Amino acid sequence: MKTKQALVTCGGTGYRLKNAGVEFPASKSFIELNGHPMFYWCLLGLHKAGIERLVIVGDGVEKLKRAEQILAEFPFDFSRVDWHEDSGLGSNGLPYQTRHLLEDNFLFECGHSISEPE
Repeated sequence: MKTKQALVTCGGTGYRLKNAGVEFPASKSFIELNGHPMFYWCLLGLHKAGIERLVIVGDGVEKLKRAEQILAEFPFDFSRVDWHEDSGLGSNGLPYQTRHLLEDNFLFECGHSISEPE
């Protein structure tokens, strides 16, 4: 069964990147690559994969507003988007925290693969 929904994070501090001297705004989700923030590229990949519904989680109102602006300018539509503010317990608990917003099958995109190249 192919899932049509994704849980997407737009938060965190990017601690490892900042310790390596990489400067960026608010969250690694908003690091610019080729004229768009990482969050845009995440949305594009999800759209191309056939995801129709999003649950977007951020650890603060500023990050959620920034994500909302990016989504508003995104050239494609998702059928439904729900927003959730993370209580600060970290990304590992997000599937549990947002369970009430999700169906049984979903993709969890948390951006942990971003790191400084060696």
